Amino acid sequence: MLNVKLRYKDLIFLIIFIVLTIIVYFRILLPIEYPIILQLGKYTSTLSNLAYAISLVGNPITTLLFILIFVYIDLTKRHNLSTVTLSFITSVIICSILELIIKELLPIERPIQQVFMTRYSYPSGHVARLTITTYHADKHELIPRTITIILILLIPLLAISRLILQAHYISDVTGGLLLGYIISTFLYQYISHLHREKGI
Repeated sequence: MLNVKLRYKDLIFLIIFIVLTIIVYFRILLPIEYPIILQLGKYTSTLSNLAYAISLVGNPITTLLFILIFVYIDLTKRHNLSTVTLSFITSVIICSILELIIKELLPIERPIQQVFMTRYSYPSGHVARLTITTYHADKHELIPRTITIILILLIPLLAISRLILQAHYISDVTGGLLLGYIISTFLYQYISHLHREKGI
């Protein structure tokens, strides 16, 4: 039975995400965002290599590597999968599905079409995945705090890199951040609740 009470802060983030999604659907911000992205594009030639490198922290393969690290730590230190790791895995799966659904329902073209995994831009999957990774690294008692701080600092750098690469609009990376956080906090609370009920 679904019995999770979201905190007011989480509900506010959910409402902001819903409102932002509606705004994106009606392309209200596009006339404002597009010129900004074009201006940032002037730096693409000089910063593209750095931006591509930073973007790697949010791609699916890197996220999978983080999951494997979590699983390895759990199995070697705890001998079973922790609530955090189960939430991490589930969050990534749910987020990937929702990301694809939203992108199909809101077919917003990327600022510049290049060789990307998906044609549409909202929300940013890279930012969502890194947000999920950071959230669960912060929750995992065996992940060093230094790693979490580095991941937190990487989130804005990743968002900026996606803008410089002209892969996303500002609303896309904001939506990715909100989506990643909302999914993470909901599933973490839900799975923790299930474990408490079962006495795990």
